[in-house]
Amino acid sequence: MSLQCSTICGMRGMLIWAIVLGCSLTGCGSGVAPAGFARDQPLRGGSVDVAWQDRAARCTVVTPLTRISCRAVIRRLPGGSVRVALIADEGILLADLTCDGTTTTVTKAIPDLASTAARLGWFVHQAWGQAHTVVNPQWGDGHWRTAAASSVAPDAQRLYGGDPLLLRRVEAQSADINVGDYRPWGSGLLAHRSEMSALGFSVTMMLGDPQP
Repeated sequence: MSLQCSTICGMRGMLIWAIVLGCSLTGCGSGVAPAGFARDQPLRGGSVDVAWQDRAARCTVVTPLTRISCRAVIRRLPGGSVRVALIADEGILLADLTCDGTTTTVTKAIPDLASTAARLGWFVHQAWGQAHTVVNPQWGDGHWRTAAASSVAPDAQRLYGGDPLLLRRVEAQSADINVGDYRPWGSGLLAHRSEMSALGFSVTMMLGDPQP
């Protein structure tokens, strides 16, 4: 009996050691970056790096002053800038913004949105703007991270992950953005939902006709 027990214990010990050794060689868990990533390659949310016209969306904006639920029209301009118009259900134009990823041009914004116009433009561009060239990405917590500095969020980082590898999140001290619900569009995938949360401010935008 003692010989049989020693044999079983020895086999268990060898199995555990094999698992530990295998993890050390192949990289178990999220601490090791997956293969197949080419540095300095364009990666982003939509990955559809072409201009497109007037995608309908639904938008909800919550600020310390108001809560607005409205229609939105998003347009990707040649060169990668994004223009977005927020339109009340009654047909009144609430905001007209264009963002190139660094600065936001405000054509119009009602008083309740004027103070948040720059962040609104930055938010829309992160999910639907120009493809971002990833330079010196760092692997950690299951994502590739790269700097995404702008005048709105100088410390922002983009997080790429999943399969396929796409933009999933933007993190900054001033705000966090989640990007998801990717669907086929043209030759690639286009995010259909993006959410931003910040202190006293949040935005949710959904392309198309979202399911309840």
